Amino acid sequence: MTTVTVTIPAPTVSIKANPTSIPAGSSSTLTVAATNATTVTITGSDKSSYTLAATGGTQSVSPTSTTTYTVSAVGPHSTVTAKTTVTVTAPATSVTISANPTSVPAGTASLLTVTAASATKVTVAGSDGSSYTLSTTGGTQSVSPAKTTTYTATAVGAKSTVTAKTTVTVTAAQNPR
Repeated sequence: MTTVTVTIPAPTVSIKANPTSIPAGSSSTLTVAATNATTVTITGSDKSSYTLAATGGTQSVSPTSTTTYTVSAVGPHSTVTAKTTVTVTAPATSVTISANPTSVPAGTASLLTVTAASATKVTVAGSDGSSYTLSTTGGTQSVSPAKTTTYTATAVGAKSTVTAKTTVTVTAAQNPR
């Protein structure tokens, strides 16, 4: 009697992310290659899940925070895994400020306009000691400085604090004739 031994090869799997680092709101492509598998699934640490063909394939992902993806290749007698991480970077914090008009007679108002992005706090401080808190995206603030005043808008973000400046020049009031 002859004995025939059949060896079933174990599955193999690999996973790569491109790019491996993305700004929030962007996407990355996961590329999976598998052999000798019957099922291939990707599970993210963010609880996302994807099923691919038994040979692998590609999957576009848009995580909102840094996420590790584990691919599992299940074969007839064993399961193998591989991992990759997509790092999500916080967008850059930015702020601008403008005044309209930039020159006013004493006692007259000027409108400050502040625009901010990726900020958790936005403030405006005047060189005359005035200060204002605006929404995290900025906003407008009417000011009536008694003397020429420089206004500094400050935006505080997750990784940085940025500033921008504008000046409202106060001119002498004109005497009517």
